[in-house]
Amino acid sequence: MHLTREQREAVVRAAKDWIGTPYHHKAAVKKAGADCAMFPVAVFKECGIIPADYHPPEYSTQWHLHRSDELYLKEIEKFAVLQHSEAEPVLQSRAERGIPSILHASEVEMDSTVLPRDFCSDRDSSQRSGGPRVQPADFIVFKFGRTFSHGAIVVDWPLIIHAYIPHGVTLTDALTDGQLIGREYKIYKISIANEER
Repeated sequence: MHLTREQREAVVRAAKDWIGTPYHHKAAVKKAGADCAMFPVAVFKECGIIPADYHPPEYSTQWHLHRSDELYLKEIEKFAVLQHSEAEPVLQSRAERGIPSILHASEVEMDSTVLPRDFCSDRDSSQRSGGPRVQPADFIVFKFGRTFSHGAIVVDWPLIIHAYIPHGVTLTDALTDGQLIGREYKIYKISIANEER
């Protein structure tokens, strides 16, 4: 069984609480340090979605640059089901989608699960054309280097929260962010920890 609406809202709320946490490799301490792998793990653990005793395998800071083995995807697939894979994302400017050219975290109400509609009123074309429905709390992983290795939590597509050097945990638009634009990505639906597949 996939997440309920209430569980999705809890994940988004928890992820927002991490915004502003500095980047630190292999860390998962709110407001102290997190990376793109450990931040989502910490959020999903906090919300009881994945087991509290789960610990990902060891990884170096640049494993994704030197290995082709999809280590991250193998771990994700223990808790999630692939929903969508995008080799060539549909790219639209912020102006074309009616979104301000600069998105500041201070402009988004952090204590609310729902973002103001002007930030997300126009979905990407895959959703408008009946493509995969990306929902809050879905997990997205981008290809960096040779493998899919950069994880993020969907707030309200295309807005995501992720940890990135040097910004730390931040809110960004996945379709227009300069570090993410044009990268392959996969979207996963997270399953409840005790679900048997």
